[in-house]
Amino acid sequence: MFFHLSKIIFLSISFTLTYCCSATSSKNVYSTGVKGIVTCNGTPAKNVKVQIYDKNAIGKDTEISYGFSDEKGRFGIRGNEKVVIGNFNPYYAITHNCNNDNQICKRKFTNEINKKYIEKNTRSYDVYDAGVIELAPKRSNELRDCSV
Repeated sequence: MFFHLSKIIFLSISFTLTYCCSATSSKNVYSTGVKGIVTCNGTPAKNVKVQIYDKNAIGKDTEISYGFSDEKGRFGIRGNEKVVIGNFNPYYAITHNCNNDNQICKRKFTNEINKKYIEKNTRSYDVYDAGVIELAPKRSNELRDCSV
């Protein structure tokens, strides 16, 4: 009898927690996107890696999407994330080899995605247009990425 009652209580609590958590978290899905053209010294840059991240207050930022530029330097990516704690603070990163003396480590910089292009659903319909991005100049927030 005691075992049967404890099993019913356990299942009731599990069901309640699952229902509450899934209902809450499904309301916290955000999406965004970015598109543009990358050039190196005025020439379209192909196979340039573009990533969208969510900036986390604690710990490592979360990569939510990535893609590569085509032969004309064009790129367009979208991504979404379920936010459980905190806010959705997306930015994009571009990793490239334009004017790079060190071929082992690539050049990498980041830019914010305008808040206007963040949607509270699973798909972003209007994406941030970053325009034409010239990769040759060194940027103040540029880093070296040796992991690629």
